[in-house]
Amino acid sequence: MELRQSSPKPSFGTRWGRRFLLGIGAAEFCTLCGLALLGSDLVTNMLDSFSDSHAQSTAVSALSGMLSVQQQMATRQAERIESISPRDATQMASELSGLAATQQALQEALIQLSPSPNESTPRATPPPVSPVLFTDNFDAGLSPDWQVRSGTPVVVNDRLTASEPTWLIVGTPSWSDYVVDLWGDASHCWASENENVVAVRVVDFENFIAFRWADCETAWFEVRDGTWSEIPNSRSGGAGYEMVHLRILVEGSKFSAYTGDERLSSFFSNAFPAGMVALRLEAKTQVDDFTIR
Repeated sequence: MELRQSSPKPSFGTRWGRRFLLGIGAAEFCTLCGLALLGSDLVTNMLDSFSDSHAQSTAVSALSGMLSVQQQMATRQAERIESISPRDATQMASELSGLAATQQALQEALIQLSPSPNESTPRATPPPVSPVLFTDNFDAGLSPDWQVRSGTPVVVNDRLTASEPTWLIVGTPSWSDYVVDLWGDASHCWASENENVVAVRVVDFENFIAFRWADCETAWFEVRDGTWSEIPNSRSGGAGYEMVHLRILVEGSKFSAYTGDERLSSFFSNAFPAGMVALRLEAKTQVDDFTIR
């Protein structure tokens, strides 16, 4: 039995090159080969016209495959040139010269299209992290930065709670845009029974924007001269039961409330340009990890 030597497995570039060339069709293949013979600039211009970087990358793989095929052809031709007649050798030498031109054009095109080793892939710039204006995880009791307006705040099991309706305030009057981030567990379901409030842009306790929350419903209010006016259509589903993650965003004239990444409600108001942050707790409501950024 005659044993046949198996052919080496085509390289990755060669296999991708064949797949690409089969995909683009005979006419495009001839065009690509013709352009390669004419010079690398035309090949580069053609590849630059591809619609996206993925298509161009596939074309570069195709060029790599073509170059590999051309090199294999040149090697085979060179091995045969010593065993043929002078006339055939002259013709084959001419073919080898053409193959060499094609190889040079393809190599130059690949150099121009391949990324430089010194060039790093651009990465998306992460959004800037806002500095922490205030934070209290209550692990060491109540931060001395809080000012207690009324009621009796108590820290139990590293959580802030109260034995009666309690108001606290923190920050400076110059604060304008910020995010209030906290975990909270309301003591009742309905807001009518439970007036937990995160107040923002607090000028004083008679003027501010208020987000009232309970397990079963939430709503926004604008408070002017002590009068609470509910923002129309701002009522939404409750914050949820047990400890939930609340975020109150204050951005220019926009006010938004979230549970985690899910928006509960938002509205626009130019009522107060800046102000402190206040917190009202109903008896037995719990709050933890309170942060302002």
